[in-house]
Amino acid sequence: MGTFLPVLGAVTQTVGALSTIGSAFNTISGGDDRYRRAQQDQAMRDLKARQAQGNAEAQANAEQQRSTIALEAKEADERRRAALKRAVAKRNARFGATGIGGSGGSREAVLLGLFDESEIEKQNRKNLDKIRYGAIDNSLGFNASRNVLEQTELKNRQRLDDIASRY
Repeated sequence: MGTFLPVLGAVTQTVGALSTIGSAFNTISGGDDRYRRAQQDQAMRDLKARQAQGNAEAQANAEQQRSTIALEAKEADERRRAALKRAVAKRNARFGATGIGGSGGSREAVLLGLFDESEIEKQNRKNLDKIRYGAIDNSLGFNASRNVLEQTELKNRQRLDDIASRY
């Protein structure tokens, strides 16, 4: 037991010296912590800038797609109306050729059927446009969610780097 106390004393002195050296190193390497923090801050700013640019591009693309859908809908409606007018004119001509008068019930039923078909076509087009608009909105929502995820991942990576640098 007599030899144990001097060894214990030597170990205590060595641990104390190592602790002093470690604390001096931490004081000196404080610049490294500031440098690492500055790098992390810059990385976050860069990520946010890239995301802002991506968001602006995605928004512009979405607006262009919406405009295209609206223009296509307008053109489709004009084509639908023109086709309906042609169909009504053809039916009227056929009715006139067969001797069916302008106030006949059969004539009105056929023309109403044409109008109904046209309205169904119009409603189908509107439903398709709603789906297309929804896809655009979903894409923008996905982009925003991805941005939040990327920022969270970067923050977590930086925290792990901070923890790892202390050991």
